[in-house]
Amino acid sequence: MTPTLEILLTRASRLPDAAQDRLARRWLQDVDAQVGTEADAADWGDLAPRPVRERVAGLGRGTVQMSSDFDDPLPDSFWMGDG
Repeated sequence: MTPTLEILLTRASRLPDAAQDRLARRWLQDVDAQVGTEADAADWGDLAPRPVRERVAGLGRGTVQMSSDFDDPLPDSFWMGDG
């Protein structure tokens, strides 16, 4: 794999799923045009849109506890970069 393709794939992996699917379909069409073949939707089975899952509130309740001094002012050393 070329470095350019590695960079492209890394950047594309940061996109939302729907955008990744659109780009993948476009890239496959471009590759097929270069190679002289034509893929149909059956070739893209793993690129089918993924179902949107509903979020469920409260699943992580109690997993994080806030420190009692959370709202206290930060010391000057923090703001001055002294450590």
